[in-house]
Amino acid sequence: MSLARFSPDAAVLLQQMDINLVITSYTAGRVFVFGCQPEAIVQSGFRFKKAAGIAKFGSLLAIAGDNGVIVFRHEPRLTHPQNSDSYRSIFYPIREFKTHHLNLHDLAFTEQGLVGVCTGQNCLGQIDNADYLQYKRIWQPNFVGNVSFTDCCHLNGMATDEQKQIRYVTAFSQNNSNESWRQSAGLETGVVIDVQTQLPVVTGLSMPHSPRWYQGCLYYLNSAAEQLYCFDPATGKNHLLVQAEGFLRGMDFYQHYAFIGVSRLRKTSSFGFLPIAKRVIKPGFIIVDLLKKEVIGDVLLPDGVDEVFDLKVLTEPSPASLYDPDRPDAVKACIADEGAVWFQN
Repeated sequence: MSLARFSPDAAVLLQQMDINLVITSYTAGRVFVFGCQPEAIVQSGFRFKKAAGIAKFGSLLAIAGDNGVIVFRHEPRLTHPQNSDSYRSIFYPIREFKTHHLNLHDLAFTEQGLVGVCTGQNCLGQIDNADYLQYKRIWQPNFVGNVSFTDCCHLNGMATDEQKQIRYVTAFSQNNSNESWRQSAGLETGVVIDVQTQLPVVTGLSMPHSPRWYQGCLYYLNSAAEQLYCFDPATGKNHLLVQAEGFLRGMDFYQHYAFIGVSRLRKTSSFGFLPIAKRVIKPGFIIVDLLKKEVIGDVLLPDGVDEVFDLKVLTEPSPASLYDPDRPDAVKACIADEGAVWFQN
């Protein structure tokens, strides 16, 4: 696959920060990792069917896909087997949870364990439960009523605070019948819901996604309206920060910058009437300066990638790489208490 294209300001900023970015694309079935060297941006990644939500906590990194969730751990004892300068951080897969047919969206490490937004079941579900289940239902909107196993409201996003408590979720509607959210998609029926009170704190949104708690406030994307908002729970005020270009989904923060995924909107019968569906959009991600409230750089993903699902900032030494043991040319590795080694093929 071809390389991503970085605007000059984006490349310089990422190199100054010395961070990594992990990006998933659901429709392309790809996970991208972008890291920095003194004179270049390093791109790596692997295929992962319907790659979706990403969660990060400490040394752990989890990625949701079509059939389940893979949990990686940063393993500083491993350096790249061929060239130690190629990648300074290796994330090694240590667990896999099978969750077929859940249609997982956002993912987070919480005080209740590894939790995913189970969109097809209208609930938040614990993935790493000890009951040998696909998931353990821990919360659902009260307007759904009885337990439902069909997507009613398109619950999709989840925000956790510094204590790993789940605070807010996003949904396209407050409907309670199968697929009924599609009838109003894009018609400003979307909501941000306070998980603790079950009450909407923001309404009238157009396909909202990616609620994220950062520095005492809730940030979220009013995706089909191409907007970044900040909601202050202390005052109840809701502020429009940036009017961008493209369907916005996937967001993370570092210092006073927000990194936001940009996608083309699928031209389906549910969404094709929206103005954004008719415009030419270049998928990738933008960098927003939260102090200036403006976009200061962008990155265009390789040709053939139409959507970004989620992204996360990794602060481990850059460049970083996710170890894929299924690659035909993968060098075998083993990690244990006694040490971590690569085996010669």
